[in-house]
Amino acid sequence: MRLPYRPELDGLRGIAVAAVILYHAHVPGFSGGYLGVDVFFVISGYLITQLLETSADRYGPGLLAEFYLRRARRLLPALYTVLIASSLVAAVLFFPDDLTRFGRGLLLAVAFLGNVGAWLDGGYFDPGWRFTPLRHLWSIGVEEQFYLLFPVFLFALARVSQQSRRLVVAALTVLSLALSFWAARRWPVQNYYMLPTRGWELLIGVLIALTPQLSRWSERKRQVLSMLGLAALAGTVWLVRYEWFPGIQTVVACGSTAVLVATNSHSLTRAGRWLSWRPLVFTGLISYSLYLWHAPILAFYSYYNLEDPRWPELLLIVPAIYGVSVLSWAAIEKPFRSKPLPRVRSLLLRAGLPVCVAIAVCGYALMRSQGLPQRFGPPQPRAAAVEEPGAATVDARCGNLSSEEVSAGRLCVLGPSDDTAPKVVVWGDSHAAALLPAYRALADSHGLRIYLGLKGACWPLVGAEAGVAGSYWHARCVEFNQAMVRGLRQLRPQRVILNAYWLDPDAPAIPDLLQRWGLGGDAVLSGIERTLDAVRAAGASTCAVLTVPGYPYPVPYALAMAQRRHLDAEVVSISRAEALAEYRVVESDLRLLARENRLRVVDTKDALCPAGRCRVVAPDGTLLYQDANHLSAAGSRFVAPLLESCVADLEQRHAQR
Repeated sequence: MRLPYRPELDGLRGIAVAAVILYHAHVPGFSGGYLGVDVFFVISGYLITQLLETSADRYGPGLLAEFYLRRARRLLPALYTVLIASSLVAAVLFFPDDLTRFGRGLLLAVAFLGNVGAWLDGGYFDPGWRFTPLRHLWSIGVEEQFYLLFPVFLFALARVSQQSRRLVVAALTVLSLALSFWAARRWPVQNYYMLPTRGWELLIGVLIALTPQLSRWSERKRQVLSMLGLAALAGTVWLVRYEWFPGIQTVVACGSTAVLVATNSHSLTRAGRWLSWRPLVFTGLISYSLYLWHAPILAFYSYYNLEDPRWPELLLIVPAIYGVSVLSWAAIEKPFRSKPLPRVRSLLLRAGLPVCVAIAVCGYALMRSQGLPQRFGPPQPRAAAVEEPGAATVDARCGNLSSEEVSAGRLCVLGPSDDTAPKVVVWGDSHAAALLPAYRALADSHGLRIYLGLKGACWPLVGAEAGVAGSYWHARCVEFNQAMVRGLRQLRPQRVILNAYWLDPDAPAIPDLLQRWGLGGDAVLSGIERTLDAVRAAGASTCAVLTVPGYPYPVPYALAMAQRRHLDAEVVSISRAEALAEYRVVESDLRLLARENRLRVVDTKDALCPAGRCRVVAPDGTLLYQDANHLSAAGSRFVAPLLESCVADLEQRHAQR
């Protein structure tokens, strides 16, 4: 039995996929476009249940086999085409490290474990989409894992009453949502990608399908609720920025979708008729191809051009994505979806299985091949820099000390073991860790005992701890900074060096995730004031190290790509004015306090941007960066002379003390 066609659901899919694409293309006004995936999840849960419920009289192994064949016919041809095409482009375009990572993602994607591959590649909102063209397949992985398990679950409940099944599904929905909230602060990346913490979204759709009474609401109630649902969904897509998963924005998106599905299940409301607009419905019909193709096209374009496409390019790229997707739908999806199931079974055995194995073997081979470095001939200095390990970093233990250790002043130490040497505490984030070679040289040349108080993504400002790190990090940063204040009282240093990534919370280069804590200028200045008070109470004075210029791409990769395209290396760098603008809010406060003689300031940009443009390569050709905004070991040594002014008078002060 076929389900009655509901055009408004395709219209809803059209909105969802358009929102996702425009979000990934960084089109203004779609900051919540990533929530389109949540819309898909609710619709998928609803439709899979509807499909299985219409065949409830045939529950058994035969029905399960038929269901899985239908899923394979629907999903595999277009997916395999995208994986093959992406592999060919990546093999030509990607540098070795990126091709190795692509191979891992390819192997996992073909096994419907794209969500695992995305987790290994980092958070969904981390910068770096251009290096992971298959990251979007995480949602396909979640859905396929659900499709694999849910029919068996529903079959197991076949003899249970409808009300009991609803109660079981409702309990699982609440359990999954609770698990998602619990895991959010402990494993935020895994939480975002995995079925157990995403299942509640699909189960909401299941509940709607198992509750046909909802369609019997009064006409007035359905009209009002559907309009509210559509308005709420539009608001989340256009107004929301990522803050947390699951946050209120996710719940609203899923709830709005559920309301629209339920209120239009009997007859179309006004909102349902709007969603049935033919261009929107057609976009929904090709939404699977649109979703599959958009991310690789955007990623490969950005990889080759170093930066994400801007408006003139987007006016060409977005229509091109639509055109490719229409062809994919017409030439691949439709023909396979119209084939009878016995024919599908035969094709899967004769063609689908070999293709699947070949893609998996290709992924494994790329993963084990070290990225086929021979493609580029003998490595040249800048191209080879892409594969160099990062600059020397602090032992992992130093950035993960317990609060008890930090409070007691048991920090990692550089310099002489003699406890009578002048004490300096470096308090900062990963940018302070990147300057480790400079601090080690400083300790050795001045006989200083330098203690390292480091916590990634945490500003060393009491009360303004996570200015650009998002709400996830706030609690851990607060705990660390409070422990550092106690540790300073125990250590009693002569000087405290504040060294962090002082990027303004509203800087245009910063990803949406990092804008969420939203510290204003007053909060930052108050944080600096409180920190200076804490340092003074410990008997020390303060020196602040201002931030190195940041770039919208990893500098080693950008230099290698520029060299490969025979572009001048200067296209990679930014101007001194641009570098100063990145940190205007925080650094202006620090400079103001320096003019009032309340602290010292050292600006690494004085070494890295001596004239109009900033350096990414030293005069001798040495690469100064290990990524987009962290110095390499060579870069750390390059700016080391500037740090001298932070400690120039310490030996004399120590003797007087």
